[in-house]
Amino acid sequence: MQLVGKTAIVTGAGQGIGKGIARKLAQEGAAVLVNDLAGEKAEAVAAGLQANDASVLAFAGDVSDETSVKAMVARALAEWGKVDILVNNAGYLRMSPIVDMSLEEWEQVFAVDARGVFLCSREVLPSMIEQRYGRIITVASIAAWVTRPKEAHYCAAKAAAVQFTRVLAYEVARHGITANVLCPGTTATEMTTETLAKDPVAREGWRASVLMGDFARVEDQADAVAFLASDQARYITGQVLSVDGGQSLNWLHGTTC
Repeated sequence: MQLVGKTAIVTGAGQGIGKGIARKLAQEGAAVLVNDLAGEKAEAVAAGLQANDASVLAFAGDVSDETSVKAMVARALAEWGKVDILVNNAGYLRMSPIVDMSLEEWEQVFAVDARGVFLCSREVLPSMIEQRYGRIITVASIAAWVTRPKEAHYCAAKAAAVQFTRVLAYEVARHGITANVLCPGTTATEMTTETLAKDPVAREGWRASVLMGDFARVEDQADAVAFLASDQARYITGQVLSVDGGQSLNWLHGTTC
């Protein structure tokens, strides 16, 4: 219960890694605002956490929309009076080779994966600066530096999110705020498992790319976020933590699936 008395916003928390992060932060004692573009998913996650006596809010909102982000942060402040932790987890991906990629696709991915990180981070800063405390964790991807065909927009947006967070860390350190990046490797979310189940050859190829032999669990990513949000990580800022079982090492050395 290392986050008792803390409040957190987790974006894109209606499923997958975000859902696991919201659950973990609540288990550690934090009050959690569960955000998702799909309101019914946010409500379902919040209801599950409330069943365990956690203090939880559900908020349906688009992280790429400035008005929506302002309303989300205002909701948390109205309920709890502060925001201690922001987890920029919301993400979007549509696979397409560059030659076939539309401008709309490019901009949709950047709107969520880069603009959303900027908007959410900016909006929580006044409260964090005033209280001289804050933890901002951006969930990017090892795609920020490995080569993934048909994901040029996603790779570029995640790289932008990494560098944005490093600059953010530089600017806010004097206010007692840390900003770090989590870069997951392939993680066994419901969506990933379902997608790869349709292509056993691809599934085994991706699994073979992980040096530790299997995909990460959602809990592996959530545990890392909980650590970065805790006082145990008070002196860590501007850093990029890969939780990928060595998958990015394989990619960097040219051994890919």
